[in-house]
Amino acid sequence: MQKAHHMLLFGCSLPGSDEVIWDCGDMTSAGPNFQRAPVCIGQPSILYGWGRDAPDFYLPEGVGFKVGGNTGIQYLVLQVHYKKKLGPDYSGISIESTVGLLAKRAFDLDLFFFVLPSTYMDAQTNLETFETACIVDEDIEIHPFAFRAHTHRHGEKVSGWVVRENQYGQDIWELIGERNPLLPQMFESVNKNITIRQGDV
Repeated sequence: MQKAHHMLLFGCSLPGSDEVIWDCGDMTSAGPNFQRAPVCIGQPSILYGWGRDAPDFYLPEGVGFKVGGNTGIQYLVLQVHYKKKLGPDYSGISIESTVGLLAKRAFDLDLFFFVLPSTYMDAQTNLETFETACIVDEDIEIHPFAFRAHTHRHGEKVSGWVVRENQYGQDIWELIGERNPLLPQMFESVNKNITIRQGDV
């Protein structure tokens, strides 16, 4: 983490600028030498994230992100946020591509805390807890194989769960994974077979 604090790979219909390098304005100013523009024009899709000295991550064999064609992703934009200015930088990612079909499609599911309807403070431990949820409303199957926790400097533990009703109408919670976001922000493997379906939370 001497140079890059974290990196995000975005899929865009159009990049935010025609420049090779520009200031996305998301964290701090990159200085007067760079044009200021958004990462993407239109809605960006986060494909990959790395942070805090995490090790390399490889998708499982036969899994890939679908880009190009009618996917809405015509450009890949790598956003790099720096902890401090330290001269030359060789941060980046390596990508393998194919025009053939792969057995399974990867995607990145991000939960952001812009609205926090379920926030509470434990008076005894002085810990604040934030909860968010979304219902899977598409007729798809999701098989989580890895997760990554990122809270900048604010969090101590991030947990991901899938919640589904059993035959008696009771909510059954299954832990996907949890990690301290202050550790290297690697993709942690999900060490069990979980299938998320339409109607699950």
